[in-house]
Amino acid sequence: MQIQRSLGKTTIYVTHDQEEALSISDYIALMDQGRIIQFGTPQEIYYRPLNPFAADFIGNANFIRVRIRQIVDDGLVVELDGSTFQVPYGGSGFKANDFISMVVRPEALRLLDKKPDRQGGIKGIIKARSFMGGITRYWIAVRDMEWIADVPSISSRPPEKQEVWVEIDPKGLHVLRES
Repeated sequence: MQIQRSLGKTTIYVTHDQEEALSISDYIALMDQGRIIQFGTPQEIYYRPLNPFAADFIGNANFIRVRIRQIVDDGLVVELDGSTFQVPYGGSGFKANDFISMVVRPEALRLLDKKPDRQGGIKGIIKARSFMGGITRYWIAVRDMEWIADVPSISSRPPEKQEVWVEIDPKGLHVLRES
């Protein structure tokens, strides 16, 4: 990568390794069956995937079906299990009470031992965990879904099979186009 940048030459690099693509690319062309389905910076591809395929292909993704409570100037207010979140969204075509799909990355989830004072906590059960060095990955049953949460390992966490509250960072939510 340093040689390519020092030469100032455009380079096309083909890889199936998502981490490698994210770490060395200025731009990524994400392809499915020979077609480019999304083109953008690594941050755009990761945090603002255009559809479920892109979200699932690059990194781990939790898919959440939510109901729109309200449309506001800078986004949507959505509801899941009585918790509401304001989500940035610049698109159109939605109205109150529509159901939409969203993606949230594992690092945008926090695990709490008790219901948070502010709105936004959703009850779940830890099903499994895996220490991965800097993070511990948790698989959590939330309603009829299984979510993945990546929590810094330095944080002490409850044992498996324990009830937890999952808090979603609203900045980590992203509206997906259905496809």
